[in-house]
Amino acid sequence: LKKVLAKLYVPCGIPANLQMHIIMGFVIAIVIGLIAHSAVVGLVVGALAGVAKEVYDHFYEPGDPFNKDALLYTVCGSIVGSVIVFIV
Repeated sequence: LKKVLAKLYVPCGIPANLQMHIIMGFVIAIVIGLIAHSAVVGLVVGALAGVAKEVYDHFYEPGDPFNKDALLYTVCGSIVGSVIVFIV
């Protein structure tokens, strides 16, 4: 999955890692939102996935503390995905 996401990298001033957070939040919100027929559910699940990832990194990845920026970018991706689900 990282190889696929690395090909989506756009040199725009946002680091590749944070671009992956945007993409994953977006994808999670779209998929879950469409399955649940609810943009809100997609948004919540996308945001919770971001929180879970950062909590996991904090406790299980040495030297990788809780990253608020990564969480913010994941939530932003989730918001955009949820808006698309709401429109569709």
